[in-house]
Amino acid sequence: MNLIEFNDGIEIEEKTRWLEDYAEKKDYESLNKQSEADPHHDWGDNMNVLFVSDRTPGRTYGLMEYLKAKTNIANVIHCSTLADAKVFIKCCKIDILIFIGYQKDKTNYEIKKILKEQNPKVYTVMYAFLDIMIKNECMENYIQHAFSSKKPALDFIGYLKESYSIHNLLLETDINYDSPPKRQSFVSDPVLKNHFVIGVFNKVKDAFLKRTSKMNIKLSDESQKH
Repeated sequence: MNLIEFNDGIEIEEKTRWLEDYAEKKDYESLNKQSEADPHHDWGDNMNVLFVSDRTPGRTYGLMEYLKAKTNIANVIHCSTLADAKVFIKCCKIDILIFIGYQKDKTNYEIKKILKEQNPKVYTVMYAFLDIMIKNECMENYIQHAFSSKKPALDFIGYLKESYSIHNLLLETDINYDSPPKRQSFVSDPVLKNHFVIGVFNKVKDAFLKRTSKMNIKLSDESQKH
């Protein structure tokens, strides 16, 4: 009499892994093709970018190579664990933190807090397939910025440039937009949300005008020298 083998689950797991590996390979190839065709962006001088991912190698290394080739970013680093990140953080100050998809090891999200202590101006973004699971991950870990990995990588650079600039402008104001508990209590009420958004806009506008005013003064001084 033959014994029944309960191994269907193993077969399904193997097929799932194969599909995941295939998808990662296609993502890597797609990013390489985009890198060959896209123009270079004169942006990112002296910046250090940390990638955190423990399950999406194709997407991670494809985007890392793309940023290295298409920007002036000084260092692009990848870590898959909190322990690895702590080692790199001791060596250099991180300007941009990029989470690639959700993390299997949830302690990886602690990297954001550690970097914030090292550099209060660090900018964090989620690069992933934007579904409800990723939305929950961002909400739980107070990640304010997210970009769809299904969009062109060239658009991601444009998004980084713009949102990173706005991020720094906000830090020059007295509004700490990256303070999760306070921000969530503010935006829960529609009326307060409207006032909050208008307030942020006005603060950003004032900071921008202040910055451009300083630039004009500097340019004026240099022109007088000549």
